[in-house]
Amino acid sequence: MRQPHSSRTSRSLTSAAKIALFALALTCAPAESSEPLSHSAPRFGIGESLGFSPFWDWKTITTEHFRVTFPQELEPAARKTAVYFEQAHRALSPTLKWEPRTKTQVVLTNNQDAANGLATAVQRFGIVLFLTPPDPHFSTTHYDDWLRLLVIHEYTHLLNIDVTSGWVYKALRIAFGDVFLPNSLWPSWMLEGFAVYMETRYTRGGRGRSPYWDMIVRSLVESDRLDRSDSVTLDRV
Repeated sequence: MRQPHSSRTSRSLTSAAKIALFALALTCAPAESSEPLSHSAPRFGIGESLGFSPFWDWKTITTEHFRVTFPQELEPAARKTAVYFEQAHRALSPTLKWEPRTKTQVVLTNNQDAANGLATAVQRFGIVLFLTPPDPHFSTTHYDDWLRLLVIHEYTHLLNIDVTSGWVYKALRIAFGDVFLPNSLWPSWMLEGFAVYMETRYTRGGRGRSPYWDMIVRSLVESDRLDRSDSVTLDRV
């Protein structure tokens, strides 16, 4: 029985090492801005792989808890996004009993076809939102406001990953920065499942209410494949 435990531990350590190394390369956080709307540009590293250009006319909106950086042509969407993030903070921070120590960096872009985003608190990377509405066939099409749902989903990720407690992690953060964050090692179905739960709880849509996922569960039940070892369990759905 020790070997499986050892194997899981090894995989966790490998994942932690990858996260730490990946975090060192994340250098696309927006520059400091003390003005509500100012010229700024992200520092480029992973930003290059996301298609960010230093030649775009970058601006930043600074709110109480966020810095939202975006190409100038996205300013109307950026102002709405900044409002949604502050609303999300007021709802989610008390629920998760956590508040980031610094303003959260957010970068907006519309250079992707996929309706998606990414977020991590490791190395204070922050959040990237791709301002593309979901396609009709995509699983996130059940929403009241797709941008608000996306904000809640990604900010849940950041808050959840950022949580630490106790003197050990406080010392690690002082010594190494925001690298060793245990919740970042949650399996993806837990991380995503929790964000999906929160997007459903705090909107009138969300995948928790989606007919698409109801259809999948019904199909599994009718074909007698739910909770079978060769199929999928309800908790994973």
